[in-house]
Amino acid sequence: MSKKITLTPIGGVGQIGSNSTLIKYKNEVILIDCGILFPYEDFFDINYLIPDLSKVEETPNKLIITHGHEDHIGAIVHFILQYPEVEVHAPLFAKKLIERKLGHKKMSKKIHLYNRDGYIECDGLNVLPIQVNHSIPDTYGMLLNIDETSIFFVSDFKIDQKAKFEPNFDFEKLKKNSEGKFKILLADSTNIKSKNLHTPSEEDIFPELEEIIKNANGRIFITSFASNVFRIRNFILLAEKYGKRLVPHGRSMINYIATATECEHIHETKVLRELDQIDPNDPKLIVLLSGCQGDFKGAFRRVAKGEDSNFKVKETDTFVISSKAIPGSEKKISLLINSLYELGAKVINNDEAHIHVSGHPGKEDLRILYDQFSPDVAIPIHGETEFLYQHAKWIDDNYPKTTSHVIKNFDSVQIEGTKVTLVPTDSSPEPILIHGQDLPIEKSAISERRKMACNGVIFISINKESLSKRKISIECNFMGLPLLCLDHKEVLLDYLHNFLATRKVKLLEQTSEDLRVETRRFMNNILGYKPITIVQFV
Repeated sequence: MSKKITLTPIGGVGQIGSNSTLIKYKNEVILIDCGILFPYEDFFDINYLIPDLSKVEETPNKLIITHGHEDHIGAIVHFILQYPEVEVHAPLFAKKLIERKLGHKKMSKKIHLYNRDGYIECDGLNVLPIQVNHSIPDTYGMLLNIDETSIFFVSDFKIDQKAKFEPNFDFEKLKKNSEGKFKILLADSTNIKSKNLHTPSEEDIFPELEEIIKNANGRIFITSFASNVFRIRNFILLAEKYGKRLVPHGRSMINYIATATECEHIHETKVLRELDQIDPNDPKLIVLLSGCQGDFKGAFRRVAKGEDSNFKVKETDTFVISSKAIPGSEKKISLLINSLYELGAKVINNDEAHIHVSGHPGKEDLRILYDQFSPDVAIPIHGETEFLYQHAKWIDDNYPKTTSHVIKNFDSVQIEGTKVTLVPTDSSPEPILIHGQDLPIEKSAISERRKMACNGVIFISINKESLSKRKISIECNFMGLPLLCLDHKEVLLDYLHNFLATRKVKLLEQTSEDLRVETRRFMNNILGYKPITIVQFV
């Protein structure tokens, strides 16, 4: 049997999100991660997007999760429904998050646990988890060993030598198990353009967070990524030190803290309270708000807009934005900050104080990885297309002995010994749009929603039996159109009566289409655009 291994990114290349990579070797069909992609714009009630696996011909028999972020586990319910027999492997924190997701859908699935010292057994393929630093507990890269070849897949990482709540990047295991082999690296490109050459540690922002909490005169509201358990642990330490009470507010914040407590990443503490255990006006409160990206249902938005039933903003409140805007969220966050200022609150963000750090590598972090692993071939992943090319250029400029390749989703990388072959895809399926109760919706339906939202709708109802009478019964209703249209409603009805009375074609189908065209033409003269028009015979 051929010892060729094939790697095919299904998502996460040319985009930040929807991470999923297919690996085929002998009888193994392995998927590393199955994440979601959040829409970059207001996508007419789209919840998220997931990879389209329709081009995957073989049924995956293993799913290996690297960590618990939504862009790596968010599509797992859809995946398990599609492949119910798949064997799932995950580290502890991700395992517990996945079990919560499945429980919410009244589903169950055995999740095989792996850890820093273990390995994942595959047919002739040695898969070794390599623990790395990131912004969520229990994050791993995967070292794939076949005979004389080592492939290190590390989509999300940073190098935090000051970390006090997680182990350091396990370079010792990485080097020990790849020594003397032909090495291929697939590595994170997220921060390749960052001005921070070395991504700071969580400990680097602790002093300024401490100053804010120590000097605040009233309540403190903090919004950050709920999955960043290490930062939450620092908030707990500061609450304990300064006699504050800490309350999570918002479903995701509550769930992540509960999961972290279950995994013993957060220990029991008297300062951590539930909402019904506190006085919402207590000046000693620190409130951890979910929805740091301005999510419509998030606690941050509700509080900032004055719509929260528990907390009303006061002039003595301090709001700490301890996060970075994901592309597409900037305007939403800006509007919420404006609202807080209008309500008289004090707002502190990362422009004014060093209160947020990334979970991804700067160029100097990449340099450490490249120096430690010494890859013969490097393939940038986890980034928008520009980031991938910038990463490849950085490789070419700094490591001329390393061959770089830029790939896109559904391109295949075939590896056999020291031979690496790129097979470009002839087509790349679009991600699947998910809305409502986690249901797929077609792109054509989104296009219809967009047209209705932009152009409005006119409903024309005609009594079918009245068509043969002198007085034809017509009703006209507007939706999503300016009120001035009501001033023209009677003129439109007269126009349509006249059209029907003089029509030559009597077929209902043709009459319906002619009415639709005439109505749109009439309204275009008034509005300068043509509303969607729906004609019904009743």
